[in-house]
Amino acid sequence: MRRLPLLIAAVVAIVLASLVHGTPAPTPAAAAPAGRAGFSPGGSFLFADAATQAAEVRTMAAGGARWIRLDIDWSAIETSRGTYNWARTDQAVNAARTGGLSVIGLLGYTPAWARPSGTTARRPPTNPADMASFATAVAKRYGAGIDVWEVWNEPNLASAWNPAPDPAAYVRLFKPVSAALKAADAGSTILTGGISADGDDGGAGHYATGAWVYALYQGGAQASFDGISVHPYSFPKLPSQTGSTGFASIPSLRNFMVSRGDTAKGIWITEFGSPTLPSPGVVTNDQQAAILADGFRLVASWPWVRTFLVYNLRDGLPTSSREQHFGLRTINDQPKPAWTTFTSRAPTL
Repeated sequence: MRRLPLLIAAVVAIVLASLVHGTPAPTPAAAAPAGRAGFSPGGSFLFADAATQAAEVRTMAAGGARWIRLDIDWSAIETSRGTYNWARTDQAVNAARTGGLSVIGLLGYTPAWARPSGTTARRPPTNPADMASFATAVAKRYGAGIDVWEVWNEPNLASAWNPAPDPAAYVRLFKPVSAALKAADAGSTILTGGISADGDDGGAGHYATGAWVYALYQGGAQASFDGISVHPYSFPKLPSQTGSTGFASIPSLRNFMVSRGDTAKGIWITEFGSPTLPSPGVVTNDQQAAILADGFRLVASWPWVRTFLVYNLRDGLPTSSREQHFGLRTINDQPKPAWTTFTSRAPTL
């Protein structure tokens, strides 16, 4: 099944929403440990040199960050079956750990040998066992330094899961990969792939957050994950203004998890932010700061949210790309107002 029929998706959304109506707050969980803020710097960090990585980590930590999410790119590490090139990943993990940051390892994507000919790395592997084997190798290598693993990125979008999001296919991949990680690193925490709020717009190739999570539970993934990862981007709106979708729907997601017996499991925000490039659909520097402040305010009241990771620390190249303007600091290392917001809020989250 490529997508839930619209009627089923609508029913799921109503069910999830009904779980919070008339309820003061989601069922409490144990208080989250201090230090939930951090950064998800993406590939720009992975491909930086060692000195730059060390400097970036120092800046993050000085601003109050305690977490970093790092790409563990299967397609770049195991370019031929059974042959691994760990050098770049070793460097990134060492920089993060030396700098005192806890690491979330993001596992993706598929090397050419493990997917159909003519497809991209965002195509899931033909045989899930191939990624499970890679997961075993990864956990054995980095298990002492990485305690949290996330399997794939934004699989509810066709742009990240080709040719179209398919929760049943994702579960078929997720379960053996999770089992392999647990077998090699027994104390680790396994997260679902970060679910993008972009899917909530009902657009082609998008799968809504609530329907996606419902499908994961119905598909038997529950026993294989320790937390659900979400990317509740809200721009140009404040997080609290996203209505029944995006950031504002996180309490209903929490209550759905509790209704399935998952009170002890957390929600992990592994990407959040807003771009400041002056063009339609983006925000001013002051709006970026206000959006981030509103996000911090909400997460502070949700102890079952385990992390709040900002994308990104710094703007990048090319400067014409919206994607390169999510930074809290400019490409020339000048702080935007949102950097002040982060440094004032992160240490207390």
